[in-house]
Amino acid sequence: MQRALTERAVVSVGGGAVLDPDTQRDLDGLPIALMTISAEAVANRIGTRRPLLREGGVEAWEKLVEARREIYERLATRSWDTSSRPIDD
Repeated sequence: MQRALTERAVVSVGGGAVLDPDTQRDLDGLPIALMTISAEAVANRIGTRRPLLREGGVEAWEKLVEARREIYERLATRSWDTSSRPIDD
């Protein structure tokens, strides 16, 4: 990932990537887009296609997001709520 961050490109990382302090340092100072979604929209969009939702439902997803929220918001330079957008957008 470090090499990708030196390129002029969009790099999409998984939600858990930011849990690594080294990754947080690598991302610090770069333009970071945080795309959020409501629990209702998550349930409508992906139902139980993801293991987390299949096993723990939307409540498990909400707990995971809440546990990471501070990191996400600290790193983000811009944020968009995507709840009302179609998933393909």
